[in-house]
Amino acid sequence: MAAGANEMKMSRSGYGYAFRRARQQRGLTQAAAAKRLGVSQGYIAQIENGRSYPSPALVAKVSEFLGVDPEGDAGAIPEAHVAEPT
Repeated sequence: MAAGANEMKMSRSGYGYAFRRARQQRGLTQAAAAKRLGVSQGYIAQIENGRSYPSPALVAKVSEFLGVDPEGDAGAIPEAHVAEPT
């Protein structure tokens, strides 16, 4: 496997972990997050498990939804930047 593929896999895994952590901190199920973001629960599971990476448009939606900087390190959504549920 090429180095670039390994880097992408790490990036997907890191993003998925950070997304799951932020989602759980807000007390949301995968189904609730999926409904809010307009995607399927299965797709949320794929992102969280590192099998899929969201499109730039979905990254922007996730960033707004979770209250994080879309230009920041997607693999490390800091706890302090997770928006409180409204």
